[in-house]
Amino acid sequence: MAGLPRRIIKETQRLMAEPVPGITATPDEGNARYFHVVIAGPQDSPFEGGTFKLELFLPEEYPMAAPKVRFMTKIYHPNVDKLGRICLDILKDKWSPALQIRTVLLSIQALLSAPNPDDPLANDVAEQWKKNESHAIETVLRVDILGHFSDYDKPIALEPEHGPGSTQATLKYRRRETRRLNVKHKMYSYSVNI
Repeated sequence: MAGLPRRIIKETQRLMAEPVPGITATPDEGNARYFHVVIAGPQDSPFEGGTFKLELFLPEEYPMAAPKVRFMTKIYHPNVDKLGRICLDILKDKWSPALQIRTVLLSIQALLSAPNPDDPLANDVAEQWKKNESHAIETVLRVDILGHFSDYDKPIALEPEHGPGSTQATLKYRRRETRRLNVKHKMYSYSVNI
């Protein structure tokens, strides 16, 4: 980390010593201004059970200029476009040098908890979110959690826990399916590592 501004060194050390719950941010070995970020889908959100990779880069002007952040994992979200760019005020006109990497990561995590279709970057996703939120959440399950990118518009069968197609039924189904897939993945990883 030689040659880096003291602030970046301190922020990096804090991120490593006191990680944000649900978020890992690791500086790249070849460039300490570049971070590999992984955010777990927040609990009780449409993205619960998902794991999202992002890249974060601190420009030379940092902290006077905002970090550059984008999703590397495809995500169906009204505030993230197909290239992974994020519509978040603190990454644009509301940036302040008083903010830190940690603040940016927490804000992105909050955006996963509460998508804002009224300030979209992906207009088609925002329209779907406004028109039929439960269908949009089903699409999140299919695209972001289960990885079925080709099935964007096909409805999935849900158990009628709180009525067919309800948000609660979708969330319960997604949690159960995610647990099943995680167990299956762990079993596969274990058999490959033997």
